[in-house]
Amino acid sequence: MHKSLVKVFHRFAAFMVTVLSLSNTAYAVSTSKIVTGTQSLLQDVGTALIVLAIPAGIATTIYCFIRRGAADEMDHSATCS
Repeated sequence: MHKSLVKVFHRFAAFMVTVLSLSNTAYAVSTSKIVTGTQSLLQDVGTALIVLAIPAGIATTIYCFIRRGAADEMDHSATCS
């Protein structure tokens, strides 16, 4: 999966370099549909990651506390025997 992700990234980078090299002015690049769409997509992905990070952090914390409690029980039962 990692190699395919790297290939996709390289193709995207090559595409963006091609798009940026074809325009003559910075204004033409900043107002093109591809660039504004990419900016909007990146903003949406960033927002989604922020929204998903909170529940993922809470779930990870709960999981760690449950594992810690189970380990404490195992330690307690081993010392009592």
